[in-house]
Amino acid sequence: MPNCCAETHAILGMADAEVALAAALEMAAAPAKTANNLEGFAAANAVKSFAPDMALEPVHMHVAADFDFANAALDGAVTHTVCCNVVPAAALADVTSRLTLHAVGFDNVRVTGEGVAGFDYDGKEIHVRWTAPFAAKGEERKITVTYRVETPVAGMHFNGPRHGDPSHGTFAVTDHETERARYWLPCVDLPAVRPRLSFALTVPEAYHAVANGDLVSESVADGRKTVNWALDFPCPSYLLCVAAGDFVTIDNRPAKLANGAIIPIKYYGTQKMPAADLFRGLDRTPEILEWLSAKLDFPLPWGKYYQVATPYSGGAMENISFVTWTDIAALDKIHARDRKFAIDGTDIHEAVHTWFGDVTVMRHFEHAWLKESWATYIPLVFQAEGYYAGRTDPPATFGRDHSRYNLFMCQERYIAETARYLRPIVCRRFDHSWSMFDGHLYPGGAARIHMLRGLLGDAIFWPAVSAYLHRYSGKTVETDDFRKVMEEFSGLNLTRFFDQWFYSKGYPKFKATYAFDADKHVAHVTLVQTQADAAKGIPLFAMDVPIEFTTEDGTVHRAIASFDGNNAKAIAAVHTGASSTKPARVEIDPNGFQLFAFDGQFNPGQPILLNVAKHSADVATRIRAFRTLLKDADLTTLRKVRAVALAEPSPWVRQEIVGAIKGYRHTPFVQLALDLIDAETNDMARTAMLGHVHLTHTLTLEFARAKLAAIADRSLDWTYLQAGALLRILATHARAKDFAFVADAALGKGLVAKFEYYHLVQADAVRALAKFRSEAAVRVLLDLHASFHGAENQHGRLKLAMYGSLSELAAWVDQTTTGVVIAETLAEALVDPTSPLVRKWAPSFIARLGSSLAGSLTAAIEAAMPLSAKQDQVPIRRVLEKLRSGKTDATPLLSPLKAKVKSLEDALASIQSKWIETQVLEAELQKRAKPATETETETESTTVWTNHLDDYVILRTPAQIKADTDKVIRLMTRVYDEIASLDPAECTFESVFQRMARLENRTKGESSALYFLQQVSPDKPTREASNEAARALSEFAIDAGARVDLYRAAKAAVEKLGDQSQLDDEDRRLVEKIMQGYERQGLGLPDAKREELTAIRKRIADLARDFARNKAEDKTFVAVTRDELAGMPESYISSLALVEEGDAKGSLKVTMSYPDTLPLLRKCTNAETRRKVDVARMSVCPENQAILEEMVELRASAAAILGFKNHAHFRLELNMAKNPETVLGFLEDLRDKLLPHGRVEYQKLLDLKNAERAAAGLPAEDALHSWDTSYYSNLLVEREFNFDQDELKPYFSYNTFLAALLKLYEQLFNIRIEEVTKEAALWHPDVTAWRVFDHTSTYRGAFYLDMHPREGAFGHAAVFGLRPGCLLSDGTYQTPLVAMKCNFTKPSKDAPSLLTHDEMVTLAHEAGHIFHHILGSRVKYGMFSGTATARDFSEAPSQLLENWIWEKEALVQLSSHYETGAKVPTEILDRLIATKNVGAAMFNLRQLRYGLFDMAVHTIAPGTKAPNTTELYDKMSREVSLIAPPAGTCGQCTFSHITGGYDSGYYGYLWSLVYAADMYSRFEAEGIFNSGTAAEYVREVLAPGGSRDEFVSLRKFLGREPNSEAFLRGIGL
Repeated sequence: MPNCCAETHAILGMADAEVALAAALEMAAAPAKTANNLEGFAAANAVKSFAPDMALEPVHMHVAADFDFANAALDGAVTHTVCCNVVPAAALADVTSRLTLHAVGFDNVRVTGEGVAGFDYDGKEIHVRWTAPFAAKGEERKITVTYRVETPVAGMHFNGPRHGDPSHGTFAVTDHETERARYWLPCVDLPAVRPRLSFALTVPEAYHAVANGDLVSESVADGRKTVNWALDFPCPSYLLCVAAGDFVTIDNRPAKLANGAIIPIKYYGTQKMPAADLFRGLDRTPEILEWLSAKLDFPLPWGKYYQVATPYSGGAMENISFVTWTDIAALDKIHARDRKFAIDGTDIHEAVHTWFGDVTVMRHFEHAWLKESWATYIPLVFQAEGYYAGRTDPPATFGRDHSRYNLFMCQERYIAETARYLRPIVCRRFDHSWSMFDGHLYPGGAARIHMLRGLLGDAIFWPAVSAYLHRYSGKTVETDDFRKVMEEFSGLNLTRFFDQWFYSKGYPKFKATYAFDADKHVAHVTLVQTQADAAKGIPLFAMDVPIEFTTEDGTVHRAIASFDGNNAKAIAAVHTGASSTKPARVEIDPNGFQLFAFDGQFNPGQPILLNVAKHSADVATRIRAFRTLLKDADLTTLRKVRAVALAEPSPWVRQEIVGAIKGYRHTPFVQLALDLIDAETNDMARTAMLGHVHLTHTLTLEFARAKLAAIADRSLDWTYLQAGALLRILATHARAKDFAFVADAALGKGLVAKFEYYHLVQADAVRALAKFRSEAAVRVLLDLHASFHGAENQHGRLKLAMYGSLSELAAWVDQTTTGVVIAETLAEALVDPTSPLVRKWAPSFIARLGSSLAGSLTAAIEAAMPLSAKQDQVPIRRVLEKLRSGKTDATPLLSPLKAKVKSLEDALASIQSKWIETQVLEAELQKRAKPATETETETESTTVWTNHLDDYVILRTPAQIKADTDKVIRLMTRVYDEIASLDPAECTFESVFQRMARLENRTKGESSALYFLQQVSPDKPTREASNEAARALSEFAIDAGARVDLYRAAKAAVEKLGDQSQLDDEDRRLVEKIMQGYERQGLGLPDAKREELTAIRKRIADLARDFARNKAEDKTFVAVTRDELAGMPESYISSLALVEEGDAKGSLKVTMSYPDTLPLLRKCTNAETRRKVDVARMSVCPENQAILEEMVELRASAAAILGFKNHAHFRLELNMAKNPETVLGFLEDLRDKLLPHGRVEYQKLLDLKNAERAAAGLPAEDALHSWDTSYYSNLLVEREFNFDQDELKPYFSYNTFLAALLKLYEQLFNIRIEEVTKEAALWHPDVTAWRVFDHTSTYRGAFYLDMHPREGAFGHAAVFGLRPGCLLSDGTYQTPLVAMKCNFTKPSKDAPSLLTHDEMVTLAHEAGHIFHHILGSRVKYGMFSGTATARDFSEAPSQLLENWIWEKEALVQLSSHYETGAKVPTEILDRLIATKNVGAAMFNLRQLRYGLFDMAVHTIAPGTKAPNTTELYDKMSREVSLIAPPAGTCGQCTFSHITGGYDSGYYGYLWSLVYAADMYSRFEAEGIFNSGTAAEYVREVLAPGGSRDEFVSLRKFLGREPNSEAFLRGIGL
């Protein structure tokens, strides 16, 4: 059947690039998330499907077809014998007097027959009416439909001189599953209707004509031959089969069955297909039929078994005695080494359908597992019992191992699909019946059959299966029919088994742990089912899981972990005996009957895993052991694994070892993979291995080059698929010197001219071209495309590869020129005359192009839809829906980002490293200090708060801080009490919501001043008092937010407001946000729960303050000598303080502030010094680990109280992303795309490191350390780009750069910025104050700059909002106040502070926050002022301003040599700008490390213990950022974002970059100093703040929907 071949190949581990392509495109065309419980599988409007009514049933169909091959047409006359199945009654008169036949696209339709009153034909269905209803049950009437069809859309494919590929000859062949017979045959095209058949097929005399059943007769007249066939067995339309043409025929020996039947076997092939090749592919058919007939104790019931192979059948399809194949069935001697096993597997898969599909027919599509799951499972049994029988070459266990491996792959393929969607195996809701033929049906159902076999045992299982087949032979069947027979034979009640495994969704996921009590000699494994989700319909599964414990003396102890469907946890324990040693092996499900996956990995320890990998008899268990060993293997572990791997006896395990290695780029791992490939003797395994090493590494590059050269000169006897895989490996490196070699192969020259079969190698070369990502690659493909016109070479495989590569390359070329050509070329694929597969996938190829190009082709896609069968239109409609909506995921920006994002090929971590490290804490207190709202006149306060900078009180003594904190709390308490005491009738918008907003505005400014001092005051008592004020204010806010009386007043006001039509947009948003805030505070909860929530939040607030204080008060430093600072400039050395006491007195002090650590890590040539500093900075505040872990546990508990799944769900409700699934999808997709390029960058730095070590006479190392990356990144830039930051720095001294930057912003925003020299009371002499005026000289706000490091102060870069801007009640405007705190090196009298480029970027970024506050405050309510936007948007305005620091025009303007005043030379800037995107992969991977860590700790389930955050941080550092932290450190202990307001929000830095880049694209187009564009930006983006949806602001500024194109360009894509 059409799916069978592809599914079987994948199950057998034989999926080639075509299968992988199909899977990728199916993902692209997957349905959007829906509101039903089949998300990802069926659309929201999908309805349940049922078998048809059967009052009237066609019981015989005679098909007379006269073929007109010249016009790809036939003239048909189909006679239906229709039987009445009911006792006629008046109520049934309508259904017994009419019949509907499916018939799509017919011409010249006529219907005649006894009593026929007439008919209607609408182009899709023929509605036949009789003059009178049928008179009696069993009455039969005949009708004949005559018609003509030309070039049917589906169901029958013609090939000949004027259509298709003439070299194959002339023929027509049918392909019906699931509902495609209707495109040439008038019939009831559903499986429940099963007439007997007869045929009269008229063809030219020399041609063959074959159909189901037995040959009856042949007759010849006027040079044409009519061949008559008959099938006396019920046959649904999808199994009716006809093939006619000038075929080549081959006879095989007959199958000889135990009942004495002799079954002739014949193969039909096209003129292009060598008879020997077709025979080689299908030669085992007799053996297969004999084995099946004996195994099922049911002899093959047909009088013949014929098979036909053409290029147009969809894979393979068994059709009651007649099997259709695509041309994959033909194998020459070389290709057979790769694909013979897969073809044999498909051969038996199709043969199984004789019994499961023909003898028994599913009543309707929900029961499709009764055929497809069996046709997937029984070939696995044949592999174990019959496939290798009588052969001496493989070991005795080879067949068993091969079968077990493929069953394991069944499970993994099914489980992989469940990541996209979950559905029951028996499922009535689908978009089309074709949708059911998926990974759930084939491998998922097969795994369940195997479980049932394991439960019953072979002695019961196989006789019961045979009885089922005999009992229901010739009938339609449902799942319960099978269950009842199994129950009859076993005596078991299997209702629960079928309920959970066939009618429920999902499968068991086990969190597995192992322990051994040496004192008690007890070993046990604990399994916890983690998959259960009642909302999704995923149950706890009842099952017994066997576990074996094998001690060192070989004794096997067995136990069962038993689940009854109610317990999530089960323990299997054994006593190993008083004298026994602890287990050497622990194996879960050693016999392989259970369907499950591990949640995480089962890791009983390295010694046990090594023993399991070496000695387990079960290949799947060995594979799991190798995977776990390799996952986090260090080089010592790898050496041990290598020895076991090279001795591994099974090729299937060996290929999975290579698969487990494929994510690694370290040379020892790559070398092991290549050694296994070189040593492999099994071609199927070697081919699969090669598919795993498409990675960029010097070893793989040289390996591919050497092997391809050897294949070309015939000195290496490898297969076509292996040659193709080598071409893809070669192209992965995208080296210019290899382009011509791959391009020639893509055009059928060079290697392909010498070594080719059915375009297999050429198709792989065509796919490989996409890896070069160049205009030249596109030109080659367009040349190939041009060669198809008018040529014989129209092979569908080659076209699919070509169109697929063009769609991938579109992202890498000029969209306005080459991109348009690609789009036009892909548009041709929509109407490809030769390949239905090309037409089917063309829309998905187009969808890859991106919104602008793809969107222009939606009309073309829709116009081409009539060329596809209805079932093939389902994915096309999904593509159209996504193109029209402009999105393929939760936000409009995610799809283009996911479709195109790549990282760059070269690395410059140094330029970006400072930026990320300063941003790690950039917004630490912003969340806590977000702007408030409007002024309200109150008489109690003794503090005067005005709009003047010098009257905004920041400086206070500790006593004043305490007193003023108490005053603020008293004031807020009084106002809240007054609001709460209102009678419901008095509760209005003004008396409740507006008064709350004005109070928050007034107190927010004062509160911010009180707790801001803890970050900046040079006085420790003041910082402690400020910290205490923050605690008190935070606790009060929590208590106030938990006041039910305020909530009731607000609810009363909302009820009075009704539809809120009297409010403007900002007022309505105010109401919405306040009510949402109360609900998120849990005010709808019972009192006890609310009090619990309040207590939890107070504790969280305390912990957050402790975390921040520990970090701020840390005084760690490293004492160094001048000699240890080799490579550092004198300006740096002179900036360091001296150690004043202790053994290191007089040494230089390197503190943990960025101005001390980052330059050293970047420039110091002494690796030991770098190591000491790096270890020190990563080791500070270890006490914060416990704080962080308690916080995340408490946050999860608080979220659960509020009804959220976890803390991330709670936090993200307010963000643009909305939920953690969207965030994780964004981060993980970006990670997956970045990792390959990050590993390239990693390897480049490692190579540079080892070159330096070699020059110094030191041995090479296998890894980069965390203290290596900045240094070698900087060295890479200096050597490859001839760029040194020190060459740039003299032109950008801190003071002159700051002045020039402020001048630039004056020019851009048409504002005036003035320093306040006398009025401002400042907390430190380094601090400066500034006022901002707009172009009308209206005062807009002020900011402080505190720019240099000092002890006790905030150690990174951040902007703190102090007072929000808003409209006051008297109509005046309260101006905003903000403060920037950074840590740039302080200038001295002797030396200026010279900035690196990334320090300039940091300063511009933070300036973006300042102007977001000051210019983004034209709102009524301060809670919407400035940066009070969705958290995942708030960074975008800051990221926007970074762009100017990469513009040559701006940099020249900003520059001034600190000695001469000269402008920076443009050639220096050219070299700087050339480095912009170098190192982007590793840089963004470090960002992703933080984002994924943040999500991991905040998605823990409530009530569970937090993960060990040090282990988690280290693991994510290794796996995501590729750099392991120093041993014994705790880098997460200074990750203040997730304790200071960015929890579940760190992803926002990358998320918002998309919007920042898109906004900057307007400046790029209209001029980077265009004040008109800037004015519109201020008006539409900054000024509204958070008063409206961020997407609205973006659309208004951009004049369109936002997209990711500018972002992708900005990182070099």
